[in-house]
Amino acid sequence: MKSEFKIYRRPKYFFLYQENSLYWTFGIGVFLWWTTSFFGSVEFLVSIGNFAKVMVFGSCIMGSINLFTGFMEYAWFTNNSVDWLKFKSESIEVADKIYPIDGIKKIEIVCSDYKGMFQYPVGFEYMRSAGVDNLIKIELMNGEMQHIRFMQEYSHHIALARPELIVYYKQDILHYYNLLECLGISDYQEIQEFKKTLAYEAYKT
Repeated sequence: MKSEFKIYRRPKYFFLYQENSLYWTFGIGVFLWWTTSFFGSVEFLVSIGNFAKVMVFGSCIMGSINLFTGFMEYAWFTNNSVDWLKFKSESIEVADKIYPIDGIKKIEIVCSDYKGMFQYPVGFEYMRSAGVDNLIKIELMNGEMQHIRFMQEYSHHIALARPELIVYYKQDILHYYNLLECLGISDYQEIQEFKKTLAYEAYKT
């Protein structure tokens, strides 16, 4: 379906995954190396210090490999969800939950990430995104807030849900500028044409 997107749920033990394990290895190695340096005469601690050096240099080497291969590979991630975010003209479905439009006060969509997008690496991170850093915030009439992360397979993938997003705008739950962002409309002339389209559709109805 055009208006369906994979939901991304961060694993419970996320800190053990991806490049985070390299950070842990590097940090623990540096700490052990520094601590054991004060006890150079104790053979057992010298062995620990040498092992710590291996941890430090090993994590640096693996991090460098990550950066090198990051030009070609996507950021690795674990997704423990096979659920879907579905946009419909009368509701928004999140896995097995259905939120009717008349029960939604406001939605905000952050959709700047997509699979394969190049990103400036921080530390040992890959340079090509997995496309899971997108977010929809749903504020319900009863004050409840829902934050759902979802994947985009390519840039402005969410524009496939254009009909539904326009409905949300007309229902006054999606801001006009957020609608433009989702649809990838930024050129002045495109914005004017889009305004005419909305006005014509409103006139027809």
